Amino acid sequence: MDQRALGFGGALILVGIVALLWNFDVLPDRFWPVAWSLWPVALVAVGAGLALSRVRVWLGSTAFLVVLIAGFGTAWGLAAAGQGPVLHRQTIGVERGQATAARLEVNVGAGSLSLGAQAPPGLLVAGKLESRAMDSTYAITESHQPGGRSVVTLGSAPGREITFWPGHDPSEDWFLHLTPDIPTEVRVEAGAADIDLNLRDLILQRLEIEGGAADIEVVMPAAAGTTEASIEVGAASVRITVPQGVAARIEVDAGLSSVQINESRFPKASDDVYISPDFDRAANRVDISIDAGASHVEIR
Repeated sequence: MDQRALGFGGALILVGIVALLWNFDVLPDRFWPVAWSLWPVALVAVGAGLALSRVRVWLGSTAFLVVLIAGFGTAWGLAAAGQGPVLHRQTIGVERGQATAARLEVNVGAGSLSLGAQAPPGLLVAGKLESRAMDSTYAITESHQPGGRSVVTLGSAPGREITFWPGHDPSEDWFLHLTPDIPTEVRVEAGAADIDLNLRDLILQRLEIEGGAADIEVVMPAAAGTTEASIEVGAASVRITVPQGVAARIEVDAGLSSVQINESRFPKASDDVYISPDFDRAANRVDISIDAGASHVEIR
């Protein structure tokens, strides 16, 4: 047996195991951005392997694998602890003014979005953005429409100066809160991102999500009257929680997806539709439409 192949073969096995853990949603959020920031570990692994191979071939291959495993383990630990490569933090604050209704639109290319309903008094949107960008980290537009409706759009600023990341910044983490005092709409466009929307305390009238390879978790409003939700995703994981006391109508165009619906709360009415028995007369209800590709969809 050629002992020099031990390191290369072991590295392929290691990467395959990590990829499987990611596919089964075992790895912590932001694992890949953190792992990418530790890319110099690969140089250390190669160097250790070459140096010790002069003593024993098997020793060099073993050292190469040990350093790689240590790098992946470090990335796992940092991501699980909520730490990672952050070079820039910027505060976001949009005053409510005279707004009587609001619409928030967020574009997340890669990274994560966390959205809640704890904006401080007087603010329509509040939060922060963490990324590896060195200067202008986000673009924001605000428009006021007739009837007191404010529309706020957030996204990455064009022409940002990024560090050694190739192409674009994969570690762009948004932490946002909306005011819970006025009717709102939310639209999220996401690429390879982790989306966590806790909408329980919002007066949410409409939710729109378009995602690619995204990991999406949504808690629907508990007392918003009628909420419409439209979710279109590709190879994604979608988990939706409908609070107790809220009725739901759910329509799923699943494609190659796996679908798990709590039919004790939302009985199946037809091939693709699930409806709460009291949906038509419920004071608080959500009407959910999901168009999914090769995804996992779970609604409870």
